[in-house]
Amino acid sequence: MDVSIQPAKPMGLDSLSVCEIRSAVIAIKRCEVGKTFSEIADDLDIPPTTLSSRISRVEAVFGTLFICGSGGRRIAASTKRGKRFETTMNTALGTIARLARSEADTDEISTTENIEAVRNTLKQRRRDRKRDAESARVRALWEAVPENERPSAPTPQMYEAARHPKTKGRKR
Repeated sequence: MDVSIQPAKPMGLDSLSVCEIRSAVIAIKRCEVGKTFSEIADDLDIPPTTLSSRISRVEAVFGTLFICGSGGRRIAASTKRGKRFETTMNTALGTIARLARSEADTDEISTTENIEAVRNTLKQRRRDRKRDAESARVRALWEAVPENERPSAPTPQMYEAARHPKTKGRKR
């Protein structure tokens, strides 16, 4: 008896979702502890018909995973192929989960980079506001000088006074 888990229909593998494979793996695991398909469907929070159709799709690709009873009805017991499928797919699903976590880490790094960009933007805005406020103070100092005594441009002393408005340009 062939217990290989090679797809019976290689082209059909592309049509399976991770959810369908995961449902079949969980069903095989839970069958081993004596659960029925209805109990397994309840555990997965899906109707028994959905579980049945997912298993049918997986079996159409990988072959019979569950023992068939009279009238072709599935019994909640896995075949050797089903046990091998469960072991192999557990490894594959673990790899997919690690890739998903890795992708989430990449998103987090991307988010961290975005946060850094926002911080830099805020720093630049703060510097711009400080510069604008300083310019406004220089303009106010320059305009405070009577027009006939006003220099042609603000003096370095005005800029210094604007930088240190509380000390009027003198550092203490």
